[in-house]
Order: sequence, then C-alpha cells, then structure tokens
Amino acid sequence: MNKTVAGELVKQRKGSYLFKVALSKTLWRTIWLSYRHTLDDLHTAIQEAFKFDSDHLYSFYLRNIMSGKEIVCRTSKAPANGLYTDTVKIGNLGLMPGQKMSYIFDFGDMWKFDVLLLDIDKDKPLPLHPQIEEYKGDSPEQYPDLDACDE
Repeated sequence: MNKTVAGELVKQRKGSYLFKVALSKTLWRTIWLSYRHTLDDLHTAIQEAFKFDSDHLYSFYLRNIMSGKEIVCRTSKAPANGLYTDTVKIGNLGLMPGQKMSYIFDFGDMWKFDVLLLDIDKDKPLPLHPQIEEYKGDSPEQYPDLDACDE
C-alpha cells in the first residue's frame, strides 16, 4: 500500500519563508525563499549554501499535518510517480512555522539535511532568488573519501 500522497498540496500560503537547513546542531544555514519558489529552488539554495556540487538525485520528505501521511517530492530526473520538486511550490506545501522536513541528497553517500521552517513573513518583500541569510559552521567536504585516496 502506498503511504505517500501526491495530491495533498494546499492553496498557496503567501509570504517569505525562512528555513533553517542543518546537518548538525553546529552546522546550519538559514535561507529565505518566496512562496512562489519551488522545492527545486530550495535544493539549489542548499547546494550553494553548503558549497556542494549538484550532481546527484535528491528528494524532500515531509508529513502532512492534517492527514499524517508522508509526502515525497523527487527531482524530475528520477523516474517515479508522484510529485516533482520542480513543480511543487513552497507556498503549496501547507507548512507551518516549526514544521520539519528532510532533504536527502546523493543516495550513495546519503547526505541528510534537516529542514525546519522558522517563519512565514507576510510583510517581508518577496525575494526574487533564494537568499542565504546566516551561516554556522564550515561546509563539509562533499566527497571526503576521494580526498583520502589522493594522499
């Protein structure tokens, strides 16, 4: 039985969204996006914020607050049924401040980022492009095992 839901997006919740994207308690970034941006835009902003090469597949996982069902959004490069990150807008996810989702990048190395919605500011001007606001911690090596092979 499929426990993921493709059709549970909601009417747009307008505003500027502030996300905290973390690999650990001491390694995180905050990023502003518009409700019009897609999950693919959030993916690109995370890649830039952590200085990663965007050369692998990825997915976002979140739980619908109303139904409790998991929503999975995959990159359009991955063959699958359901929602794709380049078509799902942030404002249609029904997110509430304090809600979390997971972002998994590179299914070989399994980079798992915790994504927490800190705020939806309806008065802040909408960013045209995702804006990285704060940094904590140095970006990790995306391919640390490759560096060890060079020695």
